[in-house]
Amino acid sequence: MKSADEIFREAFDVPRNARSPEYQRGVMAALKFRLEQVKIPQPFPEGTAAFDAYHAGIDEGHQLWRAEARRADQSSQLGFGDRIGASSMTAATDRSA
Repeated sequence: MKSADEIFREAFDVPRNARSPEYQRGVMAALKFRLEQVKIPQPFPEGTAAFDAYHAGIDEGHQLWRAEARRADQSSQLGFGDRIGASSMTAATDRSA
């Protein structure tokens, strides 16, 4: 699976709607929580725009992680199936000899 920095760069190093630094900080906080087990800090007081942006970013960070986890799972399943298919072909060839 990709690192938090890699997932973050893929999300933000492309043309998209601008996001505040607080929002981006929330995205990274969620990714680090999911991938590195780093506790999500609460740096902004409730009821502020910064708090709202940070928590909206956390939501996107969780979504990005889930999407990456699905891609990684599908990749590992494809690799596993390829190995099974290859070994089955070898076994079939050995039996026919």
